Amino acid sequence: MCEYNVGYIDDDSCTFVDYAELLEKYVTLKFVKNCTSMLDVYHWILDNKIECFIADFKLSDKYTFNGTELLEFLNKRLPDLVCIILTNYPCDSVAENLVSSILIKDRKILSSIEGIEAFGIELKQASEVFNNRLINLEKKFSELLVKKRKKIITTKEEECFSNIYSTLKAYNMVDDLPNEIFKTEISDKIDRILELTKQCISLEKNDND
Repeated sequence: MCEYNVGYIDDDSCTFVDYAELLEKYVTLKFVKNCTSMLDVYHWILDNKIECFIADFKLSDKYTFNGTELLEFLNKRLPDLVCIILTNYPCDSVAENLVSSILIKDRKILSSIEGIEAFGIELKQASEVFNNRLINLEKKFSELLVKKRKKIITTKEEECFSNIYSTLKAYNMVDDLPNEIFKTEISDKIDRILELTKQCISLEKNDND
């Protein structure tokens, strides 16, 4: 099996085995299973350490969303993951204007040796891009972690910090962090207020006794 993990979603699994065999020289194709929502697919991608993702356009036989809607959703959650539409209906995908036409491929590309080779190389390169982007994310995470510990992190940076951590943790690029590190400044202030309140109540009770 190749070192690159590429996810593939289709409402019909019949083509998967053929595609996996055609592309096995370049990548390891993994079929999305046990998912019903777009959020399920997102978590499946993290659980399977997917480095590039392929979606069929028409998923209506099994899902309530189509491929371009899914890719739009994934791009917001995992903007560094290259996502590709593979379809018999490239014009329909382009018309929706949710995925760049560069990332919409006609299934006919897999009907020739030249097409298979070109697509396989493209998937490998996309996977390498994602892995390089993860390294950059790791650097960004380290910078935000320093800010977090110094308590000079902004609210926007705090959200970014949590999102990056979730991604890097899924791909085994960071160690577990204590839950306390994810507390926001507001949470810390609330905790301090609650603690002071408890102390005041305790003092008042002692005075009354």
